[in-house]
Amino acid sequence: MSEERFDRLIPNGPQVHKEIFQRGKKELLPSFVLENGSIKARIIPGLGNIIQGLSMIDKFGRPVNIVVGFDRALDYVPNPNAIGNLVAGPVAGKISDGAFVIGDTLYRVPTDNGRNLVNSGNKGFHYKDWTVLSAHIDDNEAVVESQLLTRPLTSETGVLTINNRTAIGPGYLDIQTQVETTEITVVNPAPSIFFNLEGAGRPIDNHELMLYSDEILNMSRGIPTGGTSNPQGTWLNFRGGNRLHESHPNHYYYLQEQTLDSPLLFAGYLFSAANGVLVRTYTNTYGVNVMRPNSIEGIAISPMLEPDGINLEREVANEAILAPGEQYTHHVRYLLSVM
Repeated sequence: MSEERFDRLIPNGPQVHKEIFQRGKKELLPSFVLENGSIKARIIPGLGNIIQGLSMIDKFGRPVNIVVGFDRALDYVPNPNAIGNLVAGPVAGKISDGAFVIGDTLYRVPTDNGRNLVNSGNKGFHYKDWTVLSAHIDDNEAVVESQLLTRPLTSETGVLTINNRTAIGPGYLDIQTQVETTEITVVNPAPSIFFNLEGAGRPIDNHELMLYSDEILNMSRGIPTGGTSNPQGTWLNFRGGNRLHESHPNHYYYLQEQTLDSPLLFAGYLFSAANGVLVRTYTNTYGVNVMRPNSIEGIAISPMLEPDGINLEREVANEAILAPGEQYTHHVRYLLSVM
């Protein structure tokens, strides 16, 4: 790759614009356009806190929307889904058989994907209307802060409080999520943003994916089967940076230990040689779930705890358990640049 450039991305300071659109005959919903330099994002908290678009300038000086989503905000109304959400959850990924144990108590939740529950089903954040707390300029960032009050998966009377801060800074998209609960429960929030660096509908076979990982969770259809393995020598190895070609990963990668003087770990990058767009992922979690579905031309690099981690016989799976008085914090930053 050639020399990396950020100058295309930061000619102007941060801006926040509020736009109103109509849902149904009477209901009006706000959307927010966050701009910083040449980066622009549209967020609709009242429709599952989706990010409808994330545009930047490629190496040819052309604007390109690098996330997959509907062209019109209203198209999301009859199509609630977990593609394009800033926060999927309360449990992103799958829960095997819709069952898990906390302490001595067995909990069961309705399944929606055969035997499994995906992205918390109809209790998922993508079905919820988030409340906007603030839209403002903070230092050199354009920021939207939103909140969701909902039920934990373990209780019909408890309250799960999720606070989200999404910002466009000079050359990055930053997403911070904090979760609290009144009843012990399981949480595993994650972004559900699918990237296509050349624009929606374009093939991504030539996108280059690099993951800072030498260990994957052994999985079958998105459910861990037990144990881990080294993907070296297989099509799942992206340690050195490889083109996707026809591969469709749906796997969880553990990040290698790092000595960076930063609270965020480097997870990897996605790069398009066709237009020079480079997206690097940083996170405070120890792994990322990588998913390229057959149904769309896009790939998600979602920092999170293990899918179905509550049912894994690993000590780290206990991190998915949230008790009253505790707070779970999730942080991901996508650094955007041009090569």
